[in-house]
Amino acid sequence: MACFKVVILLMVYSFLWSCKVSKYQKSQLYELKDYGNNEGNLNAYYFTPSQLSQNMPLVVVLHGCSQNALQAAELTGWNELAEKHGFCVLYPEQKRANNPSKCFNWFLSEDIEKDKGECSSIMAMTEEMMKRLPIDSSKIIVTGMSAGAAMSVVMASCYPDKFLGAAIMSGGPYKGAVGLTESVKAMRGKVIKSKEDWGELIKAQNIEYTGEYPKMMIIHGKDDRVVDFENSNQLTTQWSHVMKLDSQEVKVEKISSEIAELNFLNKKGEIVIKKLEVDNLGHQLLVDPGEGETQGGKTGVFGVDKDYFSSYWVLKYFILE
Repeated sequence: MACFKVVILLMVYSFLWSCKVSKYQKSQLYELKDYGNNEGNLNAYYFTPSQLSQNMPLVVVLHGCSQNALQAAELTGWNELAEKHGFCVLYPEQKRANNPSKCFNWFLSEDIEKDKGECSSIMAMTEEMMKRLPIDSSKIIVTGMSAGAAMSVVMASCYPDKFLGAAIMSGGPYKGAVGLTESVKAMRGKVIKSKEDWGELIKAQNIEYTGEYPKMMIIHGKDDRVVDFENSNQLTTQWSHVMKLDSQEVKVEKISSEIAELNFLNKKGEIVIKKLEVDNLGHQLLVDPGEGETQGGKTGVFGVDKDYFSSYWVLKYFILE
């Protein structure tokens, strides 16, 4: 009888494991193993389109708190875009052992300094993707929501020469907080600094760097009760300073009755910061479910249909144009 119970338990375990594997395979996510330095102790998954080609872009997608790689893929619709437009997607994934809420630790100094902790792991897996696949190193962007957005800012700040751009959904400035207590204050929009002070936090990561900084796309809801809207203003101030845009032109366009787009231009007339301010939006991602060319994403706790598929427009801004 005991032997029979063991067999039954093994069968149940095998069934549950097969469900887990098939679920990831159904979404065509595959685990990236042995990618070198993993100081931050993160998981990594990736998607490749059915047809590989030379010089493909890479999109690094960082999930929000309580999410995982699979949920991020389903919410954002990045895999469907990758299949249609021919690029690869990398999904770093937090472990509960690192953070009980599965948030990337955007507020811990040991994870947000260049070549340390979690940001080091994300860079290592990004570089491994470039080794294994025909990726164009000049076409790598990073994007995320909430804690994933904050960590995307970390990546763009610490490795400005590695990323073409960063798309920040409900995030905030680099080192808006250093420590758990300060992170609560930052999320409430209570951390305010001068443009110079914000900028120096980024410049300190690469003191001798004189190149261009990644372009930035910022999307934030004005009714966000988790990460206050003021964080988007502080992020814009920070990034405008490192890009030397303090006196440059800003063009405002109304995308819809609820979405205003602010385009910050550099001296060459190029849009280097695109900020979307969204009325009646909380702590959610903008999606537009459907089969149209510019539609996609999934509604739910973290996704709301505003007839604006944010992932597509991020791709349009950074890669397709």
